[in-house]
Amino acid sequence: MPAHANPFLGPVPSEVPLEGAPLIRVISQVQFPAQLSLVERTTVSELQKALAASFPILEEQSLRSFVFALNIDGQEGRVQPQTLPQPQWRFFDPEANTALVVNTTSITLDTLQYPGRKRFFERFRTCLDIIHARSPINMASRLGVRYVDRVSDEHLQAIPSLINPLLLGLSGADLGIPVQADMHDFLVEPGPERGSLHVRHGFLPPGGTMDPDILPPLAVRNWILDIDLFRQGEMFPFEPQAIGEDAIRFAERIYAVFRWIVTDDFLRAFGGKP
Repeated sequence: MPAHANPFLGPVPSEVPLEGAPLIRVISQVQFPAQLSLVERTTVSELQKALAASFPILEEQSLRSFVFALNIDGQEGRVQPQTLPQPQWRFFDPEANTALVVNTTSITLDTLQYPGRKRFFERFRTCLDIIHARSPINMASRLGVRYVDRVSDEHLQAIPSLINPLLLGLSGADLGIPVQADMHDFLVEPGPERGSLHVRHGFLPPGGTMDPDILPPLAVRNWILDIDLFRQGEMFPFEPQAIGEDAIRFAERIYAVFRWIVTDDFLRAFGGKP
């Protein structure tokens, strides 16, 4: 994007398709106060029928929450943690690359094969419509969109020359020794989206990760770019269309920041034509 453009406040640049994009994961999630009916088997059965064409595979999981009970044993107090299982349902597409995850407090669309902004967020909104029609939710408490890129191939050594120099840290210094890990993060509040944008980026050593659920460790050194835009702190109506539109705006702002972080040479290296 133009050097003078502000990625946090300015217009969003047009997309440059990357044939070999290093994007490994995209997640869109809405959270809300506990809705016990969402995980009841009668509700899940109705959802399974409605989602069968897109998500034919259903898997049940048990999440664990911790409750601390104070037991009095003689004159001594003793705190004993107890774990209570919470059901969670994961609906997968036929290739198991995309999952719709439903539990009592959140709905998440999580993909390893991003089909593009329009298709992904249309799918997210459709899922919200289907779920809301069968188990109405009144209010939401958080909306988040997250994009994760990872480079571990022949382009890894060139990363310091392919991203904005402001983000280089030690990786941009000539120390005469290899830098195995060099991670950074920052949190800003982009104006138009009324949310918080969290960026984590840098080099991870072999076997290293900052979030094993989202970023499984690799046996080789790798560079990651993790951009998460979210809104929380106040309740807002659970309206699938409005939530879907906000999620797209979040994705657009993330793309503007992505284009500020990477250079045109980065785009070319991964098959783009800036």
